[in-house]
Amino acid sequence: SRERYTKAVDMWSVGCILAELMGRKPIFPGRDSFHQITLIVSILGSPGPNQQRSIDNTKSRDFVNNLPRKPKIPFHKIFPHANPLACDLLEKLLAFEPEDRITIDEALKHPYLEELHCEEDEPICETLNFDEFFFEYLPCSKDDLRVLIHNEVVENYQTDTFEPDSPGGDASQATAVTNAAPPPQPARGRRRRRRSF
Repeated sequence: SRERYTKAVDMWSVGCILAELMGRKPIFPGRDSFHQITLIVSILGSPGPNQQRSIDNTKSRDFVNNLPRKPKIPFHKIFPHANPLACDLLEKLLAFEPEDRITIDEALKHPYLEELHCEEDEPICETLNFDEFFFEYLPCSKDDLRVLIHNEVVENYQTDTFEPDSPGGDASQATAVTNAAPPPQPARGRRRRRRSF
């Protein structure tokens, strides 16, 4: 519920995104909430009493407890070709109980993100300006979304983000970004490197 929404809910979302990047498809593609719970249990295993502390809804708790008992499937078996450190991070992100999930700070310091982690380039947002999310309240077409995404890239990334000579590079994109107004320079820190999963 909204009253119990914490950062741990966002960490679950991060875990689902990471799993989709690793498997190239959604990990819990539920048709509805109860089907999704069934899929979650089929991978994370049947939760014990200590893993049901956050289930306030009696109907939901009864549904979980009435499902066939399932053992946990380790993520390294679901993604056998993935980086073992990525699987380890996924185990910590997709914990059934929110309080058992890794925190944001812990995730950033996880060995899998060692090459990307740079505290000097990871500022903490002290206050949130909701005016920056004005687009959430606007009816947007696909073309509108493309423009918004392009503007975000231009404003926040350096002009050499696109490499037209590299495989998959697009010269028109490179030209568009290069000719744009110079974006703000990133904070001090190491340059981000692409990595495989």
